[in-house]
Amino acid sequence: MWEYQNGFLTAVTDPLDAENLLQEADDTPWSALPAGTVIGHIHLHVSDLDKARTFYHQGLGMDITLTIGGHALFVSAGGYHHHVGLNTWNGKRIAAPNPQSVGLVHYSIEFEDEASLKRSLEGLENIGVTPVREQGSLWVTDPFGHKIKLLKKEKH
Repeated sequence: MWEYQNGFLTAVTDPLDAENLLQEADDTPWSALPAGTVIGHIHLHVSDLDKARTFYHQGLGMDITLTIGGHALFVSAGGYHHHVGLNTWNGKRIAAPNPQSVGLVHYSIEFEDEASLKRSLEGLENIGVTPVREQGSLWVTDPFGHKIKLLKKEKH
């Protein structure tokens, strides 16, 4: 279980042991994650934590679970430790990567129900962000160029 103090997550950030992780790999070629894979959380570089807080907390309505100094912010929904880690470790106030560069193409946020999605859309509108509808889906781009698909969770 995750420990909270004064409403914020108590956590440490340790570096990834890349050498150990690589030793776990076999020689099977990799092309993509299996269909239906759910990723619990992601970490994104942002160039300004205040803008990140405005977009993810005020706009999308995510809860702030932890801040680390002036360089990291962790947000979530539904009491999870964090769905999105936002940090300035690659530099503050730097330009967003070229859209043609190697990296994350987009990620999706699944909302539990229509009411949750509607609250986020209203929050985004309140901060001056208008999602666009492309190919039957709602899309929004954060202030740092991260493209986000907004989905209502499908009932199975």
